[in-house]
Amino acid sequence: TTPHADSLVWKIIHKFATIDLSLSNAKIHLQAHFGGHFIDVNWQPVLWAVMNAKWDAQATLTAINPLKKAAIH
Repeated sequence: TTPHADSLVWKIIHKFATIDLSLSNAKIHLQAHFGGHFIDVNWQPVLWAVMNAKWDAQATLTAINPLKKAAIH
């Protein structure tokens, strides 16, 4: 499977999207999950989608759900 298809990763992204978790803390969680296999640039589209819609939970989920669905399927 690809890293983007990992359901635990999407739980981290969802947490970043829906609670007051900073970008740096979200990256720390992703790095802890992937260890040395975390590649920041691979996650930029998702992280920036969340950042662009931050403070509007519905807009954030609307932004990341298509990315999640595309990654998992």
